[in-house]
Amino acid sequence: MRYFITFLLALSLLTACSRDDSQVVAKVGEKVLTLNDLKSFYTESEWETVTNEEKRKVVRNWMDLQALAKYADEKKLSDEDAVKIKMDVAINKAKANALLASEINKIRITEDELFNYYKIHQGEYKSKIEAFKVQRIYVKSDTLLATVQERLKSKENFTELAKEYSQERIGSSGGYLGWVNEKDEDLTMFNSVKNLKLYQYNTINANNGYYIVRYYKRKQIDVDVRYESIKEELRDKLFNEKKEKIYNELLRSLKNSYDMSLSF
Repeated sequence: MRYFITFLLALSLLTACSRDDSQVVAKVGEKVLTLNDLKSFYTESEWETVTNEEKRKVVRNWMDLQALAKYADEKKLSDEDAVKIKMDVAINKAKANALLASEINKIRITEDELFNYYKIHQGEYKSKIEAFKVQRIYVKSDTLLATVQERLKSKENFTELAKEYSQERIGSSGGYLGWVNEKDEDLTMFNSVKNLKLYQYNTINANNGYYIVRYYKRKQIDVDVRYESIKEELRDKLFNEKKEKIYNELLRSLKNSYDMSLSF
């Protein structure tokens, strides 16, 4: 337990006002962990945001690992061939990760590059929204409105009433407006029917008159997702693609540079 006492005494350095990066914060036998060593577990930005408790956990884990490794050495386990191979693999993994990290840190993504990436992959990002096929009757006076509403209550044909009373161009052909959805520039018609049931009608005051509006078809349509709403998702995807490209190109270059063979 002696190494835990050393750790607790030195840990105050993590919160001290003046810090010496070479100061030892933990020790197990002859192995020491300095404040600078501890910082190497994090990026610069992570070090500034990670809590002291999280830093303490990393130090404790380091100490536990050192104690176990020290005891393994005392038992001569490090001399076994299987352990040597695993140690070699672990060291090479650390070297490879350091190399890849140094290359990945060079990745830069500009706003223009990100937007161009969005345009190329725009078809992959769709959302489904409701669309309604609308029919309407437009009248300019309260008197005509009351007449049409009364005849609709009597179950008279909507299309025929549009042809007879509607005071706009499309009225002569039955008041068929076409499809409306929430992405339209003018949402007046969409908002008037979105909460209706099929063939129910709604009356709204607009354009110095009244619209009696209903929908007779409903469907879901695909629309492009806005760039701003998926910008960070795109950034992550492009970053990962660049990272994969760096990895593959680096391996391809190394395979051409080194004598590598496989006989298994």
